[in-house]
Amino acid sequence: MNYDNLLIKMILEEPKFFKKNKNILKKYRFKNKAIDFIYTNVKEHFDLYNEIPTYEILNIRIDENLPSKIEDGVEKNILKKQIMEHVKYQIQDIQMTDGEKKYMIDNMKRKLEENMISNVGEEIHKIDTDTLFSKLKDIEKLKKNDYDYEVKNLWDYDEELERDVIPTGVDLIDNNGGVGRGEIGILLASTGIGKSVFLSYMANQLMLRGLKVLHIVFEGATNDYIRLHRVKLGNPSNELLKRGKTIPNLKVVKMYSGKTSLSDIQDFMETLKAEGFTPDAICLDYLDLLAPTKVRKENWMSEINTSNELEEFCWKNNIVFWTAVQTNRSGLNNEIPDLSQMAGSVSKGQKATMVLGVSRTSQQIDDNKADVAIIKNRYGKTSSAHNIKWNPNTMEIEIKENEQFMLG
Repeated sequence: MNYDNLLIKMILEEPKFFKKNKNILKKYRFKNKAIDFIYTNVKEHFDLYNEIPTYEILNIRIDENLPSKIEDGVEKNILKKQIMEHVKYQIQDIQMTDGEKKYMIDNMKRKLEENMISNVGEEIHKIDTDTLFSKLKDIEKLKKNDYDYEVKNLWDYDEELERDVIPTGVDLIDNNGGVGRGEIGILLASTGIGKSVFLSYMANQLMLRGLKVLHIVFEGATNDYIRLHRVKLGNPSNELLKRGKTIPNLKVVKMYSGKTSLSDIQDFMETLKAEGFTPDAICLDYLDLLAPTKVRKENWMSEINTSNELEEFCWKNNIVFWTAVQTNRSGLNNEIPDLSQMAGSVSKGQKATMVLGVSRTSQQIDDNKADVAIIKNRYGKTSSAHNIKWNPNTMEIEIKENEQFMLG
């Protein structure tokens, strides 16, 4: 999407954006002469009436202030009015995503920061020390994320903001604090243990409890996952499968492994919301295959950024998020893995409300069994279950808590 088109769209339809960035935008010049002419009229109208003009008023202003011909080397026989109206309606029809809006806001924030730094540099020789430090503090404050801090007094307890725990039907999870909206649950397991089956099972269970679930997969065919869901529901109709049908509250979508970021998922969710489907839960198969929004030289830094983004993403969308993480080489054994065996940055586990570890011996694989343990729990105890049902073919998973296997 053209940056100038997006910017003038934000100016026309987001008055707070314009007012907040008015000083920076005063110096801005649009490369497209038609858009620059529109912006000049917007500024003039704002200076006169302290408000952004509507599209209708803008149209009147353009008609009144329209030169008969285009100057500055552009072909003079083209009527400027035709170009103005073309650009104006092109802008009006743009459907901006939340991701694009956030990009515009962040970009203006960076420009404001650069401008403040520049001004401090120009004025440093003529201002006192206290004023200089005040300006530098303003710059630092601008850099901080709006959600970096939340300060409350002891009695500032909001009953409405208590955890909204989402039952899964899995005793081991639900009886030990569970995972709620705005929170992350992770399954930690080595290759071939059944991460995809578990996440499919969780998506199915959440859907059966009335939630709208988005099941995102990166590997394998989408129809394989739909088949799993239909087997679990007792309705593996070949005819329905051919038509790619899923039940209304569960959508299975395949995205590009290693290329899809949280920003891409956010944009996709906005499309779903416009169609009347607002997810309550996401099951992502799996976290290691998610691309960072911002690529860093060090992989661990990219993973930390992704973990931070994921926490904000869940909070912002008020969803419960279940995913899986691969173990590193030390986790390639028959024992339940711990957090130290999480591949990549441990920040993935730090952001999670609950982390489950799963292991299966060769005998358990033959018997469709597994061992499962809660290895991290923010709102409850750690516990484990031995020799539970774990059948990848029928998607039968039954995780009941067994007190004799308590971990702590």
